[in-house]
Amino acid sequence: MLDTLRGAYGYDLLAAHFHHGIRGADADRDENFVKCECEKRGIPVICGRGDTIAYAEEHKIGTEEAGRILRYAFFEKTAAEYGADAVATAHNADDNAETFLMNAARGAGLNGLCGIPPVRDIYIRPLLTLTRREIEEYSESHGISHVEDATNGENIYTRNKIRHGVMPMLKEINGRFSENISSATELLRRDEELLSSLAEAFLRENLRDNRISVKALRENHISVVSRAIRRICPQAEEKHIRAILALCKDTASP
Repeated sequence: MLDTLRGAYGYDLLAAHFHHGIRGADADRDENFVKCECEKRGIPVICGRGDTIAYAEEHKIGTEEAGRILRYAFFEKTAAEYGADAVATAHNADDNAETFLMNAARGAGLNGLCGIPPVRDIYIRPLLTLTRREIEEYSESHGISHVEDATNGENIYTRNKIRHGVMPMLKEINGRFSENISSATELLRRDEELLSSLAEAFLRENLRDNRISVKALRENHISVVSRAIRRICPQAEEKHIRAILALCKDTASP
């Protein structure tokens, strides 16, 4: 899609592919496939590699999270080196619905329920409102080749369990489940943007010498105050915020 549109919009296009080092010959095949497809279209491609298993063990995190960290670090490094204004990823409406369900299962707040943002920093997601099936149908009708990551069919990751177990059942209930979640997350993002702007205004008005009065915390809405606290203390969890607000109620301090 980006290749088709670049003539009309006049941008330069560069492909970036990251080899996670965890699928052996299959991952090598994927890298070669990307190189060949880009060569056909005259698109320069930059390939990177990482040791996802070693990174996960070193930082005591899951393989999926380790791969994501390494992949995005590679994207940002490549973008900086080549002066790219944006990095486009192929997240779609089904990915967004899966992210929504994963975050809901973890007890996320409003921000987590906003799903995958269409734009975040240098990242843009032009396929976010299209379902996986729509993309597959377009590819089939236009003779566009693709390869499938074999691990997508394995239920070893949380996302895959939701993709193969939960999503089909929800689509049986409502065939437009993914599209409906896209609409819902768009509405939630609007609300989150408003509340975030109110929190910023609250901080501008009340934060003095890195302090906020108990009175200000007590008298403003918890949705605004909790977001303000998170901006001051990014590591604060919901339990910490509740504890802070409980202290505010129990003290007579100004």
